Amino acid sequence: MTEEKLYHGNVGEYAVIFNGEGNLLLLRYQGQHEAMNGKWHLPGGRFDANDEAGKAIVREIEEETGLKNIEVIIPCSVSRWGLFNSKRYNVAFIAQVTGTPDVYLDPNECHDKAEWVTPAEAMTRTYTFPEKKAMVETCIAWAKKLEII
Repeated sequence: MTEEKLYHGNVGEYAVIFNGEGNLLLLRYQGQHEAMNGKWHLPGGRFDANDEAGKAIVREIEEETGLKNIEVIIPCSVSRWGLFNSKRYNVAFIAQVTGTPDVYLDPNECHDKAEWVTPAEAMTRTYTFPEKKAMVETCIAWAKKLEII
């Protein structure tokens, strides 16, 4: 199996992005999957055919939020997604905004709202999938250990 076939469509990269105040960015989903509408999500998505591991997340953040001043710190969580014995994986990264944290939501993307929330508030939100909440929880714990928040 080629590397392209292994990653393309089977690996998603997501970011728990912290601003200078220790808050993290959540996006509210509004798109074609009705069951997910109104629930919270992280910036990110699946690999494109020409993406490199660890770099797809930078592209996805910029596409979905308009943020260009992001420093990706460390991968902090890996989880499966999909049904049953899926061979699809999500990798979550801790990232920081290195400048102004102004978010621009692209109207062609599937999010209708962006919020910077405290870590405690993030844990009270309803996410598009249970593994997203687990990813947030793990990344918050790592961010505390690394003294990012």
